[in-house]
Amino acid sequence: ARRRHRTYGAALTSNWNVSDALTVTSVTAYDYGKLYIPEDADGSPLQVVNTENRGRGEQFSQDLRLASDYDGGLNFILGAYYNKEKIHAGTSLGFFTDIDVTGDGAINADDCVQDFTVSCVYRNDYRQTKESAAVYADVNYAVSGRVTLRGGLRYTKDKGKAGDYKAQLLGAEDTPIANTIPGDPVDFDATTSARFSKDNVSGKIGVDFKTAADDLLYASFSRGYRASAFNSQAFFFPEELNVADPETVNAYEVGFKTQFLDRAVTLNGAVFYYDYKNQQALNVDPNTLAQTLINIPKSRIFGAELEIMARPFDGLKINAGLGLLDTKIQDGEISGVVLDGNRLPAAPTVNFNAGFDWDVMKNDSGIVTLGVGGNYSSKQYFELINIDRLVQKNYIIINMQFGYRTANDRYGVALWGRNIFNEYYYRGAIDLSGLGLDYFHIGEPRTYGLTIDVKF
Repeated sequence: ARRRHRTYGAALTSNWNVSDALTVTSVTAYDYGKLYIPEDADGSPLQVVNTENRGRGEQFSQDLRLASDYDGGLNFILGAYYNKEKIHAGTSLGFFTDIDVTGDGAINADDCVQDFTVSCVYRNDYRQTKESAAVYADVNYAVSGRVTLRGGLRYTKDKGKAGDYKAQLLGAEDTPIANTIPGDPVDFDATTSARFSKDNVSGKIGVDFKTAADDLLYASFSRGYRASAFNSQAFFFPEELNVADPETVNAYEVGFKTQFLDRAVTLNGAVFYYDYKNQQALNVDPNTLAQTLINIPKSRIFGAELEIMARPFDGLKINAGLGLLDTKIQDGEISGVVLDGNRLPAAPTVNFNAGFDWDVMKNDSGIVTLGVGGNYSSKQYFELINIDRLVQKNYIIINMQFGYRTANDRYGVALWGRNIFNEYYYRGAIDLSGLGLDYFHIGEPRTYGLTIDVKF
């Protein structure tokens, strides 16, 4: 089966200059999409684990804001935001759906009822609606030509509902056997629902200082927020249809932005600390195998970033960046395992990138460019439990592009290659040892392509 993913969207941005110093901006957007993703999750000739993700959704958003542009002193952005999304989605999990348990020559519901595992399909289906409304203000005050104070405040109200929710056990030929959620074994049309309603106040404060050389030094504190979430992986037990609490992050950052050698070199750097609370995660009960969304109470992230961009001469740009991370879960438990001291997933200790863009030839007809870039990532885990066999060791990806663009910038053509040395690596991994296997998402292999574009 082929994967299908289609999206459509439209956006309208309007600006109204109320005066020389005040502007009203409206951004209205609508998106619609459908997807169907079948997957042979075990990667073997047998149908050990087969999954299907399907759904369609639409989203509407409206942002309305008033911004000032006064000379010095106080400036601000005042705004209101609204977002609504509707999703109709579902997932299927099929286990050993090519085995004739009864030996009668047919694979159907009779095979599944032998142990509710072999030749069985678990499927859920639901409709989800989420609404988010917020009012916000962002203010900066120029104390002097060198010092600027910054602050922001946002009030958000979120609510959501997962309705018409049902999960069923079916035979390999899609005959319903029993409802697993809401649990009514007789009425296959029975549904249930879950909902949440939360509000939050978030914001930031900071100070910018410009040196005599016009370099920037800054420090800031901000509080971030992520809304509650439903468990879309509820398949087996009614208690799996639950809601996780919102996540919050208290972020502290200091940094600098500098230019020197007549602005030929830009050097930026930052050090940050994140106090991460209530991270949402999927928990599997080791006794019942029930999957519920939970919150990891507390983690911390300490890191630093450094990037440099240089133009040694006209037509050549060189860039490099270094990222360092030290993450630790300070309080948490999942699937019966204490997580204290573990690293957060997808958080390599070292990440380094470097590359250049070179105008190989430039004349009145156009410009020929060559670009080369690479990225190095150190060891990283993919799960909160930090399972060593599911780790991704350090790897390097190299990309290249060779292109031509006309002098009027209207036409362009580029030949490109990604992962040109065909590095084998994983983007994610899931522990399915209960089924006798591990599930890996393999990274994109060596890929070549040609891009042609026209600007109107």
